[in-house]
Parts: sequence; C-alpha cells; structure tokens
Amino acid sequence: MGKNSITFQSMTEAERKKYLEDPFLYEVKMLFFALRKIEHLKICGDYNNKTNIPNNNMVLECFLLHAKLLLEFFYDNGKPKTGSYVRGWHFYGNDKSVWEKFCPEKTEEIKDFEKRINSELSHFGASRITPFLHKGWSEVKILHDFMDVVAVFVKNLPEEYQSDELYKY
Repeated sequence: MGKNSITFQSMTEAERKKYLEDPFLYEVKMLFFALRKIEHLKICGDYNNKTNIPNNNMVLECFLLHAKLLLEFFYDNGKPKTGSYVRGWHFYGNDKSVWEKFCPEKTEEIKDFEKRINSELSHFGASRITPFLHKGWSEVKILHDFMDVVAVFVKNLPEEYQSDELYKY
C-alpha cells in the first residue's frame, strides 16, 4: 500500500460520514439507474434484439458491477489484502461482529448472484462466451434484495453516521 493510501482508519469521522453520502450512495444510485435502463430497453423491445447486444451488455454489466460492490461492502469475505477497502462493518465501531448482528442473511438470489458474478463478470473465463443477454439474471430481485440490506444498514448505523441524505434511497 502506497504512503498516500487512504484507509478507513486514517479517515476522520467527517470523512467517514461523507464516504457514506458519496461513494456508498453512488453505488446504490447506480444500481437503480442501471435497472431503469434495463427496464427501458425491455419496454422498447431492444433488450432481446441481437444487434443491440453490446449496448444491452454494457447496461447489464454496469448493474452487475455495482451489485458486486455492494455485495463486498455488506458481506465482507475477508479476501482484500489492502487496508484501503471499506466495508459496512467499519461503520459499526470497526467491529465486524456488531454489523453481523444486524446484517440480514444472504437471500437465495444474493447467494446465486455471488456464485455467478466472478466467473461471469469479473474474470475472463469460459462463462463469458455466451452474451449476458441470455444468462437469466433477475435484476429486479437482485435490486430488491440489496435494498433490503441497505435499509437495515442505514437504519442501524450509529448516530454519528446518520444523515438525511442516506434516507433518500
């Protein structure tokens, strides 16, 4: 880690609160935005148009990327080797066990998402051969399940991290 790297521990309380209002909410907003684009493509009939696969995949990949980042934020799997990663439990007294008391268990949809996401999005493997368009992702259910976790996270945040901005989504 470089000498100028920012870690959660090096942030002030004000910077931590700002983190929730900017990077964290950005991920939530992008999940909504990408789903709206996917739904628009479906309504227009363009989502199953094979000539539009690059555009459709771009929108779907955007959705999946932001869902993956929220998965990592809420359900830390302990893999990061750097202190620059920020996880949901950092905002609960930097104590993973405190967040785990509130954190909803992964739904079947989130478990399925977690199983598929690395091989189908994050890594250049054989699973990427078939266009995402035909993969059968349940975008609405994925968004719904993650928003349930977002609601629990925000509702139970310690008072020093609460803000009106967090309740807009």
